[in-house]
Amino acid sequence: MLAVVGAEVGDHSGSVSYSISGHTGQSVASARVPRDGRYRVVFGADGASPGAELAIGPGLGGRIVRIIVGGFAVFLLGAIAGTVLIVVTQARRRRGGQGAAGVALPMR
Repeated sequence: MLAVVGAEVGDHSGSVSYSISGHTGQSVASARVPRDGRYRVVFGADGASPGAELAIGPGLGGRIVRIIVGGFAVFLLGAIAGTVLIVVTQARRRRGGQGAAGVALPMR
């Protein structure tokens, strides 16, 4: 049983398990608090395994999705930029300009 005075508590949607710094667990409930502040949390371990712990914090799912999507976006933008660079360089070379590779620098 989990109760947070002043907040709505419900079953956790989906299945989230974690293993961090020797602590393992599984999400069984979630609560949304309406605003920052102090809240009273009541936890009853009915049917819980011996040694059960209560972990409170933001969910990890959204953060993991943002990291994966962000990494994919960076990869995709890099691939597009690289392709554009190759196409532009080839077009300039075909027109007769050598670009930076064909520029003669004065000797000192």
